[in-house]
Amino acid sequence: MKKSKNFQFLAYLTIMLILLSIIPEVSFAAKDSSGHGKSNQEKYMREDARNSSNNETDGMGSAGDSAAEKERFRNNSSVKDMNRTSEHKQEKNQLREKLQVNKQEYNEAKGDFLKIRNLVRAGKLDPNSKEALNATKLYLN
Repeated sequence: MKKSKNFQFLAYLTIMLILLSIIPEVSFAAKDSSGHGKSNQEKYMREDARNSSNNETDGMGSAGDSAAEKERFRNNSSVKDMNRTSEHKQEKNQLREKLQVNKQEYNEAKGDFLKIRNLVRAGKLDPNSKEALNATKLYLN
């Protein structure tokens, strides 16, 4: 009798753990009080947008002004996009040049290391000499 109660308790515990692992953690999180204000803020922003669109259609002058402002905004954003693009290209070119310099330095260090290694294998140079250690260190770095 006691074993069946223990088994039943373990079964309930297992089911609870499975349910808790399935339910997303977000559902247990407390709601932030700023979320309520945010929805109100969005509601008022939508109302302001409606009012401004109504004002633009009321008079011809405001509609013309709005079109001019939109055109200025498009021009400013296109200039900013062009600046970002040119900055990106410059950065890309600098990285490409740096990569070429690093490749060249690596190839020189590799060539020196291979020469030293061949001299050490031929027995013409001591493997613990300063020249061999410096060439190996430079190649590995």
